[in-house]
Amino acid sequence: MGNPIIDDSKQKCPICCNVVHANPRYPNYVCGDCQTNYPPVTANGDRIDFGNIDAFGGFKSIVNGVTGSESECYINGVKCSAGEARFGGVVIQSA
Repeated sequence: MGNPIIDDSKQKCPICCNVVHANPRYPNYVCGDCQTNYPPVTANGDRIDFGNIDAFGGFKSIVNGVTGSESECYINGVKCSAGEARFGGVVIQSA
């Protein structure tokens, strides 16, 4: 797949290859459009949602109404991993 960093201000989404704002901490982050257009699924094809446990952070996944800590997912067939972002929220990156 190569290095997605184009320059200090731009990089490419690993799913659609569209140019996005650079984030050196998350060089393989999946853009919001791809997360919307190709919702994350488990290896079994079940929809998986990610979020924070509470207002103070923490990471959780929700599959079929069951809360857990599964981070592996697939977006448009590409294996990815989700996790808690440094200052809150969730980031999904290609594996």
